Amino acid sequence: GEKIMRQKDLLGVFDSKLLFSPKALTLIEKYGIKPIGEISETPTGHWFVVKSVEVKKSRNGNPYRALKISDEQGASSFVNYFQDEPHQIQQEEIYAAKMHRDNQWMQVTGKMFSLNQ
Repeated sequence: GEKIMRQKDLLGVFDSKLLFSPKALTLIEKYGIKPIGEISETPTGHWFVVKSVEVKKSRNGNPYRALKISDEQGASSFVNYFQDEPHQIQQEEIYAAKMHRDNQWMQVTGKMFSLNQ
């Protein structure tokens, strides 16, 4: 955490390898999980840092989470997450999910899982 923040403050970016445990790096390499900055129209696995989480309600009254996310370059994006998850999504933690870009919107097409463990 502190080492990453210091590098980000000095350089404006950080080395994503500082974020991941050896187990997470193995998963990223094994499944080809890409940073969120490389999102495309094809649903594939992407990793990202959750910067903020806000619980909102849809027009139908169903709860969802509005997430502000970023990649290793610090570029922020927004995505709405409609999955009903039993765990809390934590700020400043790294997650991965199957995602794609549909026109101007980013969409999560599966469940998010933490890469912090």
